[in-house]
Amino acid sequence: MAKDAAPIIRRLESFEAARPMAAAWDALVARAGGHIFMTYDWLRCWWEHFGPAHGLRLLVVESADGELLGLAPWYIDWRRHGGLAVRTLCLVGDRHAGGDFLGMLLAPGQERVARLVYGQLWQESDWDLLEYGNAAAEDLPLAQLRHWLNARGLSFLLQYCHICPVLAVRPATVEAFRAMPDVIYKKIILKDRERFAKKHGMVMQRADAATLPGYLTRFFELHAARWETPGQSGQSGQVSTFAEPRRRRFFE
Repeated sequence: MAKDAAPIIRRLESFEAARPMAAAWDALVARAGGHIFMTYDWLRCWWEHFGPAHGLRLLVVESADGELLGLAPWYIDWRRHGGLAVRTLCLVGDRHAGGDFLGMLLAPGQERVARLVYGQLWQESDWDLLEYGNAAAEDLPLAQLRHWLNARGLSFLLQYCHICPVLAVRPATVEAFRAMPDVIYKKIILKDRERFAKKHGMVMQRADAATLPGYLTRFFELHAARWETPGQSGQSGQVSTFAEPRRRRFFE
C-alpha cells in the first residue's frame, strides 16, 4: 500500500457478514497481541447470546489493496447514566461473560486507524455516550481515544478497575509445557497442584469434546453451591452468575 493512501472503512451490521474474514480477523488478533476475548468466534458467540436485537456496528478498516488494518467491534445499547436512558456506544463482549482486554484491533504501526475510526463514529448521530470498557491500561486504541478527545476539548471519565488475574502459559500444549526446562512459573504451578491435591484431593484432567459437557455441568453445580453457602456470596440475595440460562448456554 502506498504510504499516503487513505485506508477504507467498511461498516458491517452482522457477524455473518464478517464470517468470510474470520481467519484474517483472528490473524490480526495475534499480530496485535490480543486475547481470546477479541477473536471472531468469541465475539460472534457473545453477540448471539447477549447482543440486543439491533445496533451492531462492526467497523472494518482495510488498505486500498485489501489488507486488514483494523477492526472496531461496537454496538449501541440503551443504558442508564445519571438516572437517564442514554444511547450508548459499547464494545462487543463488554458484559455478562467476563471478557477482559477488550477494544479495537490495530495492525502494528497503524495508530492512525484508531483516529480514523473515532472520526467516523463522531460523524454518526445515533449515539450519545461512548463506553470503552474492560480495556487494558496500556491499550493503544484507548490512548489514541484520550488524545483524540483532548485535541477537541471533549470531556471523558477514566475509571480504573481490577480484572481477573491470569498466568500466561506460552506453550501451546500440555505436553510441550511438561517438556520445558524448570522455570519459575512452572514450579509454581506444579507446587500448587501438589498442595491442592494433598489438601483437597484435587485432580487435574484435560477435557475433550466428549467429556467437556459433563465437566461444565459439574462446574455450574459447584459454583451455585458455593454461592448458596452462608458467608460466601458477599452480598445478601446474590446467586451464581451461571443461574441465568443464557450465560450457561454461552459457555456450553
